[in-house]
Amino acid sequence: MTLADLNGHLDMLTQLQKARTSLQTLQDRILGAQKYDGMPHGTEASRTVENLAIILEGQMDDVARLERIVERSEKDIRKWIDTIQDNRTKLVFSLRFLCGLGWQEVADHIGGGNSFDSVRMVVYRYLNITSDTE
Repeated sequence: MTLADLNGHLDMLTQLQKARTSLQTLQDRILGAQKYDGMPHGTEASRTVENLAIILEGQMDDVARLERIVERSEKDIRKWIDTIQDNRTKLVFSLRFLCGLGWQEVADHIGGGNSFDSVRMVVYRYLNITSDTE
């Protein structure tokens, strides 16, 4: 496993989170825009709802596609992380690349006075060690 592989997964995870947020925002706006006054509306309102439904369906498809990509990638990364012997190192990799946390968030979760740089270096050192032995 390379840093490029891990960062590629992290990028996809970020895209998925953004797509889910966009989908939720779109759903909220669509539902918030609806007026339930019981009166029939003209064809213009019907076209607007139809267009919003098409956009919503497209966004839902994007989220589903990204979920499949992330799920496949996550299986490989999880399997690789499970081979790491040191529990602290394994936790750093899991928090960063499976949970998608930022370096400072990883350091905060690890505790023990760890900094942004210290947890980042755990990853870089481990990848250098494993790439030298492969």
